Formats: sequence, C-alpha cells, structure tokens
Amino acid sequence: MNQLTIVVLMILSVLGHGISAKSCIEDPTQASCVNFNMDETQVNHHITSLCNKMYMPGCSIETVCKDNTYESSKYCKPFSIYKNLCLDMPGMRNCTAYVSMCNNNKTVVKECKTEVVPLPSSKQLAGDISGICGSMDMDGCDKCSKSGYNCDGGGVEIYSMLCTAMPNMDECKDWKSMCAAAKLPFCDLKVPQMIMYFHDGIMDYILFKFWVPENNLGYAMSMLIVIAFSILHEYIKYFRKKVIDRIDTTVLHQDHHGMVQEKTPLLLGGGNSVRSKLLKSFLHSIEVTWSLLCMLIAMTYNVGLFGALIFGYFIGHFLFGCEVKYEPSSSCH
Repeated sequence: MNQLTIVVLMILSVLGHGISAKSCIEDPTQASCVNFNMDETQVNHHITSLCNKMYMPGCSIETVCKDNTYESSKYCKPFSIYKNLCLDMPGMRNCTAYVSMCNNNKTVVKECKTEVVPLPSSKQLAGDISGICGSMDMDGCDKCSKSGYNCDGGGVEIYSMLCTAMPNMDECKDWKSMCAAAKLPFCDLKVPQMIMYFHDGIMDYILFKFWVPENNLGYAMSMLIVIAFSILHEYIKYFRKKVIDRIDTTVLHQDHHGMVQEKTPLLLGGGNSVRSKLLKSFLHSIEVTWSLLCMLIAMTYNVGLFGALIFGYFIGHFLFGCEVKYEPSSSCH
C-alpha cells in the first residue's frame, strides 16, 4: 500500500468520524451511536463557556474537581459536569448539543446515562438560601443577595455552610440529598453547628463569634475557662453579700451609763443613702450579667461545656458559697 493510499484512507477515516459524530448528536437513535462519546475538548469548552456566563451549582462541582484530592471522582468526568449544567439550564446555547443528543426519549447513547451529583437547580438553590437567611441571620448570609443569587464564593459552598450550621432546617433537604449521594468537600465543612438539644462534639460558638474550639486542645482550654466563669460567679455573689452586709450593719455607741447614743453605719452612710443604693444596684447588675453569661454557655447544649459549668459551680460554692447564708433569689437565674 503506497503512501497516497494511506493518506486518503486517513482523511476518509477522519471525515467519517466527523459525520458520525454529527449524526449521533443530531440523531441519537441510531444503533451505531450506542458507544458514542462527545469530544472531551468540546465538552470542556462548553463547561467553561457556561460557567463564565453565569453561576450554576454545577460550576461548584467543576471547581472542586480541579482539586487533586477529588479529581478522580466519577462526578468529575467532564460529561457529568456538562450534563449537570445542562439539566439545570437546558436553554443555554452551549447546551444545544446535550439537549439534542440526550433529551430524546429514544436516544441510545450510553453517555447520556452518565451519573451526576443530585444538585438543586439554580432556582431551588437560591430559594433555599433565601429561605434560610430570611428565617435567621447567619454567617454566610451577607455573601448572597436577599433573593439567594449572586453569592460571593459560590452558591453551593454558601448553602453548605448554612446547612452545616443548621442541618435540620426545611431548606436543607436538598443539601442532605446532595451530600448523601456524593461526599463532596463542602459536605464536611468545619462550621460550628447551632443544635438546640444536648450533644457532644467540640465545635460550638461560645458567647462570641471568635470563641470556637477547633481541636481537642482548644476544647479543653474552653472547658477550663468555663469552669473559671462559674467559680467567679460564685465569688461575685459572695462578694456582693459581704459588701451589702457592711452597708446595712451599724455600730452602736453607748455612754458610760450603758445608754445607746447613736448608730453609725460601717459603709457609705447606711443602706438608705443614695451612694449605698447605687453600689447595691451596681453589684446586682454585675451578678445578673455574669449569671446570664453562664446561662448562655449552658445554652450551647454542649455536654462537655455544661458539665464544666456545673463543676465550676460546685468548686465555687465549696470555696465561697458555704460562707454566705442562703437566700432565694428573686431573679430569673
């Protein structure tokens, strides 16, 4: 076989492939199209074009798949990502080839059955984010518009952040379905959960946004601080009682006949003076404030932190409370 013949055969082979490819996209019902695959370079071009035009949940999968730790996933196949995008927005120009080949009930192309991550559509995602942020202001809500669109950092990522913190909200059903099917990186975010029942674990917000234990050492340090909080609360109560006793105590002065001459208060002119009332009110407000802070720690519902709080009260009462006469508090703490 001479070189001219080989060249002709190669040209015919390439032309034949092109004709076959075009016919399988336009008419995917042909038996010869069963094992047809769209050109991967063309698929990647469509993905890039679609994600450059607008954000869709499938674009987050495309971003994740650039990470070497996840790129081997079956969901990172270019056609899987392309299919995800076109299932969401089939009317986009770059989805014409997919719609022609796969949105045909009689298609025989196996590639159309490629598995995809069960992502919410762009509209569903925006509605879920809007619903969550409309119910309560959470970290991440400020990164999206009120309608749930135009999220800075990716809609699926923000949605995952919100649902990791409050997984039991109705709007998180789509997130649970997505993460149950595919162990995506944003399904396991290190975000403190806001759980309103007793639970274990180490990641909880403790009074302030910055106070979140992220490891066992941080959690142990937090428990020691919580113990100190409750011990200090017992000391504040003890100190307040001692000061009030001095304010309300008077010293009796007697003459040489044993008759009472006058009563002199030990501190600030006695319990009815303005200065003594101001001091009493100040000490009361300090005690109530500290009591409420301890209550808020207990309301993390974290078993370890709750136990640390109770242990601190035990130590605090042992050190200070036993010296103070018990008086039922009229406050709500």
